[in-house]
Amino acid sequence: VSWRVPQLRTPLRRLSPKRSPSRSSSPFPISLIQRTLSPSGAAEKISKKKIKKSANVEKSVWSHPGLRCYNPACRRALGEGYGDLRRCIFTRMVCVCSINCADTSSVRSTWAGELRDRGMGVTADEVTMSSGEKLYSDDFTRKLSWPFKGLPEDKKMGEAREEVLELSKKARETPKTLFSLHETIDVKSLGLVRKIESDIRKNKMTKKFEVWNPKVSRDITETQMIKVKKFAHFDPKIAPFRVQKEVARNRAVWNLRKIFRKLCSQIGNSIPPVCAFDRWLARSLLKENPAEKIKNQSGREVDPLLPGTAYVDPGLVKDLARVGCSEEKASEISRKLSEKAAELAKSVSDGSVKGVSGKVEVKRYKHSLDVLAKGSSIHLKITPLYFDKLFELFSRTQGKNATKYKFEHALFLLLARYQALSGHGFQAALNADAFEVLRERMEVDFECFASPLNARFGRYCSAFPDTDAVFGSMGSFFSLPLDGSVTGSFEANPPFISEVLTKMSTHITSMLKSAEKIKKCLSFTVVIPGWVDETCWKNMISSKFLRRHFIVAKADHGFCDGAQHQRRDRYRESPFDTGIFILQTSAGALKWAVSDSLEKDIRIAMAKAYPSEAARKRRLSQGRGLGDAD
Repeated sequence: VSWRVPQLRTPLRRLSPKRSPSRSSSPFPISLIQRTLSPSGAAEKISKKKIKKSANVEKSVWSHPGLRCYNPACRRALGEGYGDLRRCIFTRMVCVCSINCADTSSVRSTWAGELRDRGMGVTADEVTMSSGEKLYSDDFTRKLSWPFKGLPEDKKMGEAREEVLELSKKARETPKTLFSLHETIDVKSLGLVRKIESDIRKNKMTKKFEVWNPKVSRDITETQMIKVKKFAHFDPKIAPFRVQKEVARNRAVWNLRKIFRKLCSQIGNSIPPVCAFDRWLARSLLKENPAEKIKNQSGREVDPLLPGTAYVDPGLVKDLARVGCSEEKASEISRKLSEKAAELAKSVSDGSVKGVSGKVEVKRYKHSLDVLAKGSSIHLKITPLYFDKLFELFSRTQGKNATKYKFEHALFLLLARYQALSGHGFQAALNADAFEVLRERMEVDFECFASPLNARFGRYCSAFPDTDAVFGSMGSFFSLPLDGSVTGSFEANPPFISEVLTKMSTHITSMLKSAEKIKKCLSFTVVIPGWVDETCWKNMISSKFLRRHFIVAKADHGFCDGAQHQRRDRYRESPFDTGIFILQTSAGALKWAVSDSLEKDIRIAMAKAYPSEAARKRRLSQGRGLGDAD
């Protein structure tokens, strides 16, 4: 039997009775979701090879041309080459990629409850999300009964459609919090974005220069390289084993996210704040400091991402209190979460993943590249510009020893680590224009908080020296010495997490004091959110080294997205006003004088990162940005 979807020319076969799905009541063939529609409605052609490959998917996931898929793993599961594949509509089955988007994790329980009321008997982990926009065309809607077994068979098509839209709207709601974590300020906008719109169009940088500045790289002494020297050499013999461990670690972190949501629903009877897990993970890394310690007190290797000790995190307790969870229940959730994390860290350390060979392959498409490990379902994407950037950084550290085999394995390790870390909002960075102002006026050539993916210069500090050092990282910023030996002009834009901000302000103050004693030139341009009640803010505003301070209204600037290496839109709007602090030693203040014109240039440069209206709408329609205000 063949039938046609409007505006699609090729007939699509229905499933034959012999091949009816055992765990899904959907009448749609898997090939139905292999189509995407351009805005004009023209259908993309699809090869038989791709149809055959996609038909072998074990679990059924259905999609509609009106919505973009937010999960790259879905795209791989449904066949290669579908950069435009659309968002999954919930079914009785778990999403084929089995990886949940962090932005939508908090609303799955709401939808699961609605489905249980309709007699479907699913759990929160078995729900796949979709947007509240138009979900179905008429031909799709007439087959609407497959995800709603509880709906009357004689229900009219239009009424059934309204039911779906109602559920989608509920699913998009983020959990309501009782109070905010921070006291913020609301600075009046200067209207800079509108004033410079024409200038932005006229004076665009070249694409490569917009991504990074390959001409700037700080010279590093042999002494400064000691702490990361063991990581800077990439050993090809153990590369497959490292890939296997990274796959295991990636799976463990995503499993831990599911466990966290389950604990919150079972013990706390609540949906956690959107970014609660990401903040907890960052605090755990700060507490254990795996970049500095190779082994913990028990003699076991410290995992670079998963905390290895059980403890109650006061920050998580406070976070869960925002959604009405009692202190006792929140403490229990925190303790059980860290215990499970320690178990998973031990399992990652002890073994590898079955079926994963450790061999990496890179597939190049027109606008992106897929980085895959054979036997693994982890699907990593990167754009050609960032691929070329990382290859150049890798070649600089490895020299003549840089080979395609080494680079591809190092690239997989890097992308898998940051995909597991997630929390792209915590990895946002200043735009190219702002960095160039700091470079020209303040001679800034080093970032204190970056990653190989978003670093502007050839040398920087980052959280994971084991994966980042081969791409030019100098390790953690907190490992920089406090003896006054570090000089120069730095930019510090840390993750917007209270504990990280506080530790950064303390470390910067100690470095400045040491440099001041021996009359060295040292300067820091610090970028932090406008949280006036934070210890970091108070430390900065009262510092004797403060030379300039101003606040940029949230409507007047944006940042480069933490996932810019795999997305079409590079910029994201700022959820808060941003404070800029310039701290210098006496010698540094003479060398890099701060003036009113510098403040003006920084403001204008940051305004150029404000996303366009179309980009903002795309971001929301793709299910991203729900955690911005959190």
